[in-house]
Amino acid sequence: MSNKQNSEYTDSFNNFILDMFVKSFECKDGLIESFNSISKDETMDVVRQSIGDFGIWQKVFNERVSYLLKNVILTASNKKCKATKVSFHYQYGWVVHAGSIKAYLGKSSFLGGISFEIGRRTYFSGHNVLRGNNRNNMLRIGSYCAVAEGLYVNVDDDSHPINYAASINFNSEARMKDDGFFISLSFGNRINKAKKGVSIGSDVWIGRNVRIFHGAEIGNGCVIGEQSLVRGICEPYGVYAGVPAKLVKKRFSEKIINELMKLQWWNWPEDRMLRNARFFDTDLMTYSGSIMNLVEE
Repeated sequence: MSNKQNSEYTDSFNNFILDMFVKSFECKDGLIESFNSISKDETMDVVRQSIGDFGIWQKVFNERVSYLLKNVILTASNKKCKATKVSFHYQYGWVVHAGSIKAYLGKSSFLGGISFEIGRRTYFSGHNVLRGNNRNNMLRIGSYCAVAEGLYVNVDDDSHPINYAASINFNSEARMKDDGFFISLSFGNRINKAKKGVSIGSDVWIGRNVRIFHGAEIGNGCVIGEQSLVRGICEPYGVYAGVPAKLVKKRFSEKIINELMKLQWWNWPEDRMLRNARFFDTDLMTYSGSIMNLVEE
């Protein structure tokens, strides 16, 4: 490992261990603000005096890095690449890279062996829970999405068999199986076959504390209001809210939506995006012409 790689690893690990430390305090946000006023070396001295040996935390950090390298695929302009580098930013959390493609996973928990595809420059804020235990049922999320803190996603079916005598699943309930209490029931196979993953398009904004469950399909350009529960299909550029989430309105006219879906600006090379400030700076709710007239090649 080169000196640069050693330095990047040390910075990333120190950010991770500092994040673990502040989470142990009830008022972690206040502690974070306090640490911003002192140097990084002084901050790490406080952490070392409180935690002591970093050894076990280094194992946890390395396991998380290995997990993300194995289970994350980055996408850009319809290309798919395995993550080749993972770092931990003190403010932004986990950052995954594949060459110049980058996405921000926030300080998320990855549970049950979930695998997922994520587009370039999509970001998760704060802590989120991404759950799943079947590699065939993936979380797929496009590019340039903004995900607020508190998201809970389960790509697997966690429903109970309410049309049978017992609503608890004797087939797969881990607590009972650990006790040797197991009833072989055929309906378990039928439930498993009904499982689906979760698909989220590009340019999607998801508000705070949203719940998304298996089978959900959220179209490009959607907005999901905070504290909503999403289980079904959300049409492109729809604004959805509620429990369950329902369509409140469309962001733009059908004409504008059709043109945006044709353009798919999120697949543009980044240099083209930088040339199109006028396009991104135009209020499309009041614009009456063709958005194609706003776009530079």
